[in-house]
Amino acid sequence: MLPDERNRLREQFVALLAAEGCTRLIEFGAGAGQDAVELMAAGLEVVAMDLSPENVEKCRARGIDAHVGDFYDLDLPDGGFEAGWAMSTLLHVPDIDIDRVLAELIRVLQPGAPLAIGVWGGVNREGTM
Repeated sequence: MLPDERNRLREQFVALLAAEGCTRLIEFGAGAGQDAVELMAAGLEVVAMDLSPENVEKCRARGIDAHVGDFYDLDLPDGGFEAGWAMSTLLHVPDIDIDRVLAELIRVLQPGAPLAIGVWGGVNREGTM
């Protein structure tokens, strides 16, 4: 079960996408597909990507078009998606790599595509707690 705040933000993003006529979205770091299922229920065509083969299998079991991949080298064509969703995933990227990773995410989005990024956490620092 996802936090209420995340659900609210997802609903707001879906409304924005509807207003802009976006229908094809990629979820970066989909986990077991909790958000992807809700995004699909809202009428979006969703492609999910996750580093974990186990999570990809969980997504596929839920009817999600899911693929194994990482942020550093997405095996996807340029500009193939109208929107992107990355919640609780980019926090795993070291600070030194964030520019490279963001460039890769943007590469697979159409120019000007909405991209929702959520990094939940506490202390403003990199490292283990």
